[in-house]
Amino acid sequence: MGAVSSGVVGESSGRARSSRKRTHRSEARTRSVNVRYTAEEYAGIVVAANRSDLSPTAYVGTAALAAARGTEAPGAPVREALTELMQARTAAVRIGVAVNKLAAKALAGAGVTAAELAAAADASARAVARVETAATVVHRVMG
Repeated sequence: MGAVSSGVVGESSGRARSSRKRTHRSEARTRSVNVRYTAEEYAGIVVAANRSDLSPTAYVGTAALAAARGTEAPGAPVREALTELMQARTAAVRIGVAVNKLAAKALAGAGVTAAELAAAADASARAVARVETAATVVHRVMG
């Protein structure tokens, strides 16, 4: 009689596997490269692939092409930090707009409440913290 499976993907081989459904590219690829990894190396690839929402095979291919082109692989710390910096920039612009509205309100003679000022200060502090965190990641990777 055959072995009973527990239904866990990758359990029988002892390897970590991604369980996400992937879409395939319509473009035909005719060349292949075969690589082998230790269990520890493969587990690292699976983690990076999941972080990038790719299958391990797609991640390896994308990362290899990024290295060949001199760009960052998906999920790379610098790329994630850049995304965070762009989002923090957007937040800072929105905070600037809110502060300008508060200033216009005050100049028009309307009262500006302490709660409004506190909300603007809190939003500013959060945006600065995001920029500092992203800058630290970039500095660590580049330094």
